[in-house]
Amino acid sequence: MIKAIIFDCFGVLVEDWLGNTVKKYPVDSQIHVWDAVKMLNMGFIDYQEGIRQMAAALNMSEQELQKSRHEKEIRNSDLISQISVLRSKGYKTAVLSNVSSGGLARRFTTEELNALFDAVVESGSVGFTKPDKNAYIYTADKLGVTVNECVMIDDREDFCAGAEAVGMSSILYKDFMQYKIDLGVLLADSNV
Repeated sequence: MIKAIIFDCFGVLVEDWLGNTVKKYPVDSQIHVWDAVKMLNMGFIDYQEGIRQMAAALNMSEQELQKSRHEKEIRNSDLISQISVLRSKGYKTAVLSNVSSGGLARRFTTEELNALFDAVVESGSVGFTKPDKNAYIYTADKLGVTVNECVMIDDREDFCAGAEAVGMSSILYKDFMQYKIDLGVLLADSNV
Protein backbone atom coordinates (compact mmCIF):
# COMPACT_ATOMS: atom_id res chain seq x y z
CA MET A 1 0.00 0.00 0.00
CA ILE A 2 1.36 3.42 -0.98
CA LYS A 3 1.70 5.73 2.03
CA ALA A 4 4.18 8.29 0.72
CA ILE A 5 4.85 10.19 -2.47
CA ILE A 6 8.34 11.55 -3.11
CA PHE A 7 8.92 14.31 -5.65
CA ASP A 8 12.02 15.36 -7.53
CA CYS A 9 12.55 19.11 -7.80
CA PHE A 10 14.06 19.98 -11.20
CA GLY A 11 11.90 18.97 -14.12
CA VAL A 12 9.04 18.14 -11.74
CA LEU A 13 8.38 20.85 -9.12
CA VAL A 14 10.20 23.54 -11.08
CA GLU A 15 11.30 23.91 -14.69
CA ASP A 16 14.71 22.35 -15.30
CA TRP A 17 16.27 25.66 -16.26
CA LEU A 18 19.86 24.44 -16.07
CA GLY A 19 19.28 21.30 -18.15
CA ASN A 20 17.41 23.28 -20.80
CA THR A 21 20.08 26.01 -20.86
CA VAL A 22 23.21 23.87 -20.85
CA LYS A 23 22.18 21.67 -23.78
CA LYS A 24 22.46 24.75 -26.06
CA TYR A 25 26.21 25.07 -25.34
CA PRO A 26 29.22 23.20 -26.79
CA VAL A 27 30.00 19.80 -25.26
CA ASP A 28 33.11 21.06 -23.43
CA SER A 29 31.03 23.72 -21.67
CA GLN A 30 28.37 21.16 -20.80
CA ILE A 31 30.95 18.85 -19.25
CA HIS A 32 32.36 21.65 -17.08
CA VAL A 33 28.87 22.69 -15.92
CA TRP A 34 27.82 19.14 -15.04
CA ASP A 35 31.12 18.56 -13.22
CA ALA A 36 30.42 21.66 -11.10
CA VAL A 37 26.83 20.52 -10.50
CA LYS A 38 28.02 17.09 -9.39
CA MET A 39 30.48 18.66 -6.93
CA LEU A 40 27.71 20.94 -5.61
CA ASN A 41 25.19 18.12 -5.31
CA MET A 42 27.64 16.02 -3.32
CA GLY A 43 28.46 18.93 -1.02
CA PHE A 44 32.11 19.06 -2.12
CA ILE A 45 31.95 22.76 -3.08
CA ASP A 46 29.74 25.53 -1.78
CA TYR A 47 27.02 27.32 -3.71
CA GLN A 48 29.09 30.41 -4.58
CA GLU A 49 31.93 28.30 -5.96
CA GLY A 50 29.45 26.25 -7.99
CA ILE A 51 27.92 29.41 -9.45
CA ARG A 52 31.39 30.74 -10.27
CA GLN A 53 32.38 27.53 -12.08
CA MET A 54 29.10 27.24 -14.00
CA ALA A 55 29.15 30.89 -15.05
CA ALA A 56 32.74 30.55 -16.28
CA ALA A 57 31.88 27.40 -18.27
CA LEU A 58 28.94 29.18 -19.90
CA ASN A 59 30.92 32.39 -20.50
CA MET A 60 28.45 34.39 -18.39
CA SER A 61 28.84 36.60 -15.36
CA GLU A 62 27.64 35.14 -12.07
CA GLN A 63 24.93 37.80 -12.02
CA GLU A 64 23.73 36.83 -15.52
CA LEU A 65 23.59 33.18 -14.49
CA GLN A 66 21.60 33.98 -11.34
CA LYS A 67 19.22 36.29 -13.22
CA SER A 68 18.57 33.65 -15.86
CA ARG A 69 17.86 31.03 -13.18
CA HIS A 70 15.43 33.31 -11.36
CA GLU A 71 13.57 34.11 -14.58
CA LYS A 72 13.40 30.59 -16.03
CA GLU A 73 12.95 28.28 -13.03
CA ILE A 74 9.17 28.40 -13.22
CA ARG A 75 7.20 26.51 -10.60
CA ASN A 76 4.78 23.76 -11.56
CA SER A 77 1.79 25.36 -9.81
CA ASP A 78 -0.66 22.56 -10.76
CA LEU A 79 1.57 19.93 -9.18
CA ILE A 80 2.36 22.03 -6.13
CA SER A 81 -1.37 22.53 -5.51
CA GLN A 82 -1.96 18.80 -5.87
CA ILE A 83 0.66 18.01 -3.21
CA SER A 84 -1.52 19.81 -0.66
CA VAL A 85 -4.47 17.63 -1.73
CA LEU A 86 -2.37 14.47 -1.28
CA ARG A 87 -1.35 15.55 2.22
CA SER A 88 -4.99 16.28 3.11
CA LYS A 89 -5.80 12.69 2.13
CA GLY A 90 -3.22 11.36 4.59
CA TYR A 91 -0.30 10.67 2.27
CA LYS A 92 3.16 11.64 3.46
CA THR A 93 5.14 13.71 0.98
CA ALA A 94 8.81 14.46 0.47
CA VAL A 95 11.10 16.20 -1.95
CA LEU A 96 14.28 14.30 -2.85
CA SER A 97 16.55 16.35 -5.05
CA ASN A 98 20.09 16.30 -6.33
CA VAL A 99 20.79 19.86 -5.26
CA SER A 100 23.34 21.77 -3.22
CA SER A 101 22.80 22.20 0.49
CA GLY A 102 20.25 25.00 0.86
CA GLY A 103 19.26 24.78 -2.80
CA LEU A 104 15.61 24.11 -2.07
CA ALA A 105 15.49 27.05 0.36
CA ARG A 106 16.64 29.25 -2.52
CA ARG A 107 13.54 28.19 -4.45
CA PHE A 108 10.90 27.82 -1.72
CA THR A 109 10.39 29.54 1.61
CA THR A 110 10.70 27.53 4.81
CA GLU A 111 6.93 27.92 5.28
CA GLU A 112 6.26 26.52 1.81
CA LEU A 113 8.56 23.54 2.34
CA ASN A 114 6.95 22.79 5.71
CA ALA A 115 3.44 23.10 4.27
CA LEU A 116 4.18 20.83 1.31
CA PHE A 117 6.55 18.18 2.62
CA ASP A 118 7.02 15.92 5.61
CA ALA A 119 10.67 15.49 4.61
CA VAL A 120 13.08 17.60 2.56
CA VAL A 121 16.17 15.75 1.34
CA GLU A 122 18.96 17.58 -0.47
CA SER A 123 21.84 15.51 -1.79
CA GLY A 124 24.32 18.24 -0.89
CA SER A 125 23.29 17.91 2.76
CA VAL A 126 23.19 14.12 3.01
CA GLY A 127 26.18 13.22 0.81
CA PHE A 128 24.58 10.90 -1.72
CA THR A 129 22.73 11.58 -4.95
CA LYS A 130 20.07 9.76 -6.92
CA PRO A 131 20.28 7.05 -8.20
CA ASP A 132 22.35 5.89 -5.20
CA LYS A 133 20.10 3.51 -3.24
CA ASN A 134 20.92 5.35 -0.02
CA ALA A 135 19.10 8.48 -1.26
CA TYR A 136 15.82 6.58 -1.53
CA ILE A 137 16.27 4.56 1.67
CA TYR A 138 17.19 7.69 3.64
CA THR A 139 14.10 9.53 2.38
CA ALA A 140 11.76 6.64 3.23
CA ASP A 141 13.31 6.45 6.71
CA LYS A 142 12.78 10.21 7.22
CA LEU A 143 9.12 9.70 6.28
CA GLY A 144 8.77 6.78 8.69
CA VAL A 145 7.70 4.34 5.97
CA THR A 146 9.28 1.42 4.14
CA VAL A 147 10.59 1.84 0.60
CA ASN A 148 7.82 -0.38 -0.79
CA GLU A 149 5.25 2.07 0.63
CA CYS A 150 6.69 4.91 -1.49
CA VAL A 151 6.33 6.15 -5.03
CA MET A 152 9.06 8.31 -6.58
CA ILE A 153 8.02 10.99 -9.09
CA ASP A 154 10.99 11.94 -11.28
CA ASP A 155 11.60 13.19 -14.81
CA ARG A 156 14.68 10.99 -15.31
CA GLU A 157 14.42 7.31 -16.16
CA ASP A 158 17.65 6.43 -14.35
CA PHE A 159 16.36 8.02 -11.14
CA CYS A 160 13.06 6.13 -11.46
CA ALA A 161 15.04 2.91 -12.04
CA GLY A 162 17.10 3.65 -8.90
CA ALA A 163 13.90 3.98 -6.88
CA GLU A 164 12.53 0.73 -8.29
CA ALA A 165 15.81 -1.08 -7.54
CA VAL A 166 15.22 -0.53 -3.80
CA GLY A 167 11.54 -1.52 -3.96
CA MET A 168 9.78 1.80 -4.55
CA SER A 169 7.20 2.36 -7.22
CA SER A 170 7.96 5.16 -9.63
CA ILE A 171 6.32 7.45 -12.15
CA LEU A 172 8.34 9.01 -14.94
CA TYR A 173 7.08 12.61 -14.97
CA LYS A 174 6.38 14.03 -18.44
CA ASP A 175 3.54 16.47 -17.73
CA PHE A 176 0.94 17.11 -15.06
CA MET A 177 -1.99 15.28 -16.69
CA GLN A 178 0.06 12.15 -17.42
CA TYR A 179 1.40 12.18 -13.85
CA LYS A 180 -2.07 12.65 -12.34
CA ILE A 181 -3.51 9.72 -14.32
CA ASP A 182 -0.53 7.46 -13.54
CA LEU A 183 -0.62 8.31 -9.84
CA GLY A 184 -4.39 7.75 -9.67
CA VAL A 185 -3.97 4.27 -11.17
CA LEU A 186 -1.05 3.43 -8.89
CA LEU A 187 -2.86 4.57 -5.73
CA ALA A 188 -6.05 2.72 -6.71
CA ASP A 189 -4.07 -0.46 -7.42
CA SER A 190 -2.14 -0.23 -4.14
CA ASN A 191 -5.35 0.05 -2.12
CA VAL A 192 -6.96 -3.08 -3.59
